[in-house]
Amino acid sequence: MSEERIDGAGPDDRLAGEYALGVLDAAARAAAEGRIGRDPAFAALVAAWDERLSPLVEEIPPVEAPAGTWQRIEGRLFGAAPEGGLLASLAFWRWAAGAAAALAVASLVALGVVLTLPAAPPLMAALRASDSGPVYLVRLAADGRRLTIRPSSAAAGDDTVPQLWLIPADGTPRSLGVIAEAGPSEVTIPAALAADVRPDATLAVSREPVGGSPTGQPTGPVVAVGSLEEG
Repeated sequence: MSEERIDGAGPDDRLAGEYALGVLDAAARAAAEGRIGRDPAFAALVAAWDERLSPLVEEIPPVEAPAGTWQRIEGRLFGAAPEGGLLASLAFWRWAAGAAAALAVASLVALGVVLTLPAAPPLMAALRASDSGPVYLVRLAADGRRLTIRPSSAAAGDDTVPQLWLIPADGTPRSLGVIAEAGPSEVTIPAALAADVRPDATLAVSREPVGGSPTGQPTGPVVAVGSLEEG
């Protein structure tokens, strides 16, 4: 269970508040549910928290899911190929999880609850080729501004270099720079693109002339592609 402070509240009241907010882990939540059934005093505390929180929930405006979200969810769950090809499927938004997290944080702030929560899982990606081409492992630093890229095998030598691209929701590739053929590379994400580096963001590597693409867009073949996921 997370550490917390609610001014003037005892441990039972704090536990009831965490249960009502939905921030307990699975084991702690199951224990709290068992206690609700056998401890009327604790059940009353939970009911009181539910009553205090319900007005906050009612003030949250409804959010409409982006077009095509449910089709992409079905594709992820049941293997149906979503429309729009590979990049469309990799751009699936986890809007529901984000909305739930935002609601929990807003409720905690409104109630004066201070929580020490575990650090968010790191974002990582495995950029794969459709055949036996190179595979790149990518990790986002905790500051959200640096990507470390490690090729799992050296690419065949030619007169081109690998270049890393971020493909945000609008589908237009943004260059993150040329990366090393062998050994780790680190790129700094421009401030203008920082908001687009999130779970399910698409990354790709193309082969470009020495020095990088002369047009600002991929000109050579895309040799690896993948999406950032929570590690």
